Amino acid sequence: PHEFYYPHDVKMLLDGRVVVADTYNNRLQVLDAATGAFLQQLGWVVKYQYGLLFSPFLPSLLYFSVGNLARPHGLAVDPSTGLLYIAERFAQHIAVMDPTSGEVVRTIGKGKGDGPGQLIYPNGIALDAHGNLLVADSRNKRVVVFNDADGKYVAHFHTRPASPDCVVVDCRGNVVVSGVTQERDGFICVWWRPGIVYFPVSTAMNMFIVVYLASSSFN
Repeated sequence: PHEFYYPHDVKMLLDGRVVVADTYNNRLQVLDAATGAFLQQLGWVVKYQYGLLFSPFLPSLLYFSVGNLARPHGLAVDPSTGLLYIAERFAQHIAVMDPTSGEVVRTIGKGKGDGPGQLIYPNGIALDAHGNLLVADSRNKRVVVFNDADGKYVAHFHTRPASPDCVVVDCRGNVVVSGVTQERDGFICVWWRPGIVYFPVSTAMNMFIVVYLASSSFN
């Protein structure tokens, strides 16, 4: 508890607790928002040596066992139900969890691939006001949209040549996507609605939208 290994996202639950995606420890840590004290761990941890990753049998046991989290990355909280959405980067799906019990109630995504509803290394996720779940599908260089209620694929829009890392929805319904290109150049784009570019952003935003960035390269 209270030790992290490449944490990637943090969200506040409806009851005021804070949940952190402790990515390389394959777990979530729940903290008290006021004191920072550790309260709960979600997802049990499998300890392994790096050499085991090259075994043809062990990776599936290590990362896809029931109840375990496979590199949890992006997080989102449903404001109406309180359910926690977790992008499991190595499982190629989005887990929907009851944050009180830690039970995964369902998953969203059709497995690894580039077809409709499939994902390869999902990163950031977001929920919009229209019942959509947006997923930064990093290796496929696109954002995939699912129906939150039934998990069905709705649409996708490409971010090529960049790989999306983070996706958020602002108060006006704009979809904001950030990520990097193969040249490691950062990018931000804002969509008025999925698939139609409202305006691209390079180094500045206008007065109506403020973007805060966390850079892992510059700490």
